[in-house]
Amino acid sequence: MKKIILLAFAMLSVLFTQISFADANGYRAILIKGTSLATMRSAKLEPTDIPIINFTRNLIYATVPNAIGIQIGAGDTGVIKYDRPAYLNIVLQDFNGYAFFNNNVCNYAIITVTETPNGGYNTNVNSSYCTN
Repeated sequence: MKKIILLAFAMLSVLFTQISFADANGYRAILIKGTSLATMRSAKLEPTDIPIINFTRNLIYATVPNAIGIQIGAGDTGVIKYDRPAYLNIVLQDFNGYAFFNNNVCNYAIITVTETPNGGYNTNVNSSYCTN
C-alpha cells in the first residue's frame, strides 16, 4: 500500500512540475506542465509575468533576446518573469528556429499559440491585464 501511495505522489509531482531558469539581469523563465486554469493559478503569477501558452502539438522556443529563453513543450506553459515593469521583446520560434512572432508585449500579457491547418502558427496577445 505504501508503494502505491508513493507512486501516486511521484506521478502527481511530475504532472505539476515547475522548472525554473534564471539569468543575472532580473529575468527568469519557468516551465509549467499543462495549460489548465488550475495549473496557471497554482503558479501564482505576478504582475510582471508573461505566460506563453503552447496549444500546439510541437515544441516552441520563447526568448527575450540577449537575456533568456525557454523551450515550451506541446500543451505546456512557459512564463517569462522580469522583476521590473517593462515592455519586453518576446520572440517565439518553431522547433526549426523559424521566428513566427517578434513583438513587444507588456507585463502580464497572456500569449497563446495555436496551429493553423497548413502547419503554421497563430499567436494571440491578450493585453487586457497589463499593468503598464
